[in-house]
Amino acid sequence: MEKPRTEDIQSAVELALQFEKDGYEFYNDVSKRSKSKLGHEMFEFFAKDELKHIKRIKDFIKGRYKIKPRKADEDPIKRFYTIFRDAGEEVKKTLTGADDITALKTAMNIEVDGCNFYGNAEKSADTPEEKDLFNFLKNEESQHSKILKNIHDYLNNMADWFLTEKRPTPNDG
Repeated sequence: MEKPRTEDIQSAVELALQFEKDGYEFYNDVSKRSKSKLGHEMFEFFAKDELKHIKRIKDFIKGRYKIKPRKADEDPIKRFYTIFRDAGEEVKKTLTGADDITALKTAMNIEVDGCNFYGNAEKSADTPEEKDLFNFLKNEESQHSKILKNIHDYLNNMADWFLTEKRPTPNDG
C-alpha cells in the first residue's frame, strides 16, 4: 500500500532539512580547515547559504512559508562573484592544498545530489508552497554546482578557463 501523499512530502522535507544541516556542517568544517583565504571565504559562503536554506525549510515546517520572487541580489552566482573578484592576488594561490581540492570535489557531488533530490521532490509536490520550496532549493543547489564546477575548471586548466569564460587573465590590468 502506498504511503499517503502528506507523508511523502513530510519525509522529503525532513530529508531536505537534514541534507541542508549536513551541508552546513561540511562547509563550515572545510572553511575552518582551508589553507587559503579564498578557500575559507568560498566554503564559508556556501555554509551561510545552507543556513538560509535551513531557515526556509523550518519556515515551511512551521507553516510560515511565503512564496516570494527571488531578488537579483539573492542569486548565488552574482553574490559569489564578489568573493572571486575581490580575491586579487589570492586567485593565483587559490585552493592549492589537497584538502581544499578534495573538499571542492566532494562539494560538487553534494550539490549535484541535492539538485537531483529537490528536482524529484518538486515533481511530486502538489501545493504551490511545496513546489516553490523544492524549486527554490533545486535552483540554489544548481547555482552552487555551477559555481563549484567553474572553480574546478579554473583550477584544472586556467588558460582554457579564461578562454571559455571570456574573462581577462589575472595579468590584464
